[in-house]
Amino acid sequence: PGAGPGSHGTLDWLPERGTRVHVLDRRSGAVEVHVVQPPFFFFHVCNTFEADGAVCVDLCAFDDPEIVSSLSLERLTDDSQARDLPRSRVVRLSLPRRGGGDGGGDADGGAAPELVPLDDVSVSGGFADLPKINPRVAGCADYRFVYGIGAARPTPVSNRLVKTDVAGRGGDAAFEVAGMLPGEPLFVPRPGGAEEDDGVLLSMGTDPDGGSSLYVLAAQDMRLLAQCRSPVPLPAGFHGCWLEEGGGS
Repeated sequence: PGAGPGSHGTLDWLPERGTRVHVLDRRSGAVEVHVVQPPFFFFHVCNTFEADGAVCVDLCAFDDPEIVSSLSLERLTDDSQARDLPRSRVVRLSLPRRGGGDGGGDADGGAAPELVPLDDVSVSGGFADLPKINPRVAGCADYRFVYGIGAARPTPVSNRLVKTDVAGRGGDAAFEVAGMLPGEPLFVPRPGGAEEDDGVLLSMGTDPDGGSSLYVLAAQDMRLLAQCRSPVPLPAGFHGCWLEEGGGS
């Protein structure tokens, strides 16, 4: 209520139309349109690349936009409306190429798009969002790790940090502190590091007492390396960035 006239705030959810994905060839300008059924909703993309004749998009997918309503101020501040966090997963959307298209693009013909889960729900709690990767592997088909927020259920909000091994080789891990609400993890590579997960994660968390801390985790196994308490409480937020020294403002 008050967020907009649509079915979910400012959004109208029309699942009968499927999820439409437009693939634009930046060299030729040709456009391909894919319709994905059943439909899904998402906020954030983990990584993208081309492999085996398809454009692949790894993202955090929800079954519908209920997450928009669940994050309303009214819902979050009224215990009588509290409910378990909607489910989402790290998935790979594969969009088969159609030989470049004709510039007009249509939703018919060719192999159907495929949506495949990549995460371990026993670690993520069936929730995934605010994904980050090592920037060195952006666009690489053989990358392995996505870092993000997850859920130790039941909970109306995210309450753990999760490492997902999208290659399915058992590298999944999680970190949580009872009562702490984590922010988006930022991956900081170790200078000179050779391995994809050689670095640290930075996450601003809202502590159980209402204060704020910067949590520093080892990206390999999600161990806590340091907790830096802020002298003042900082509002919970979604996004941040890491700038190397001299990297600008």
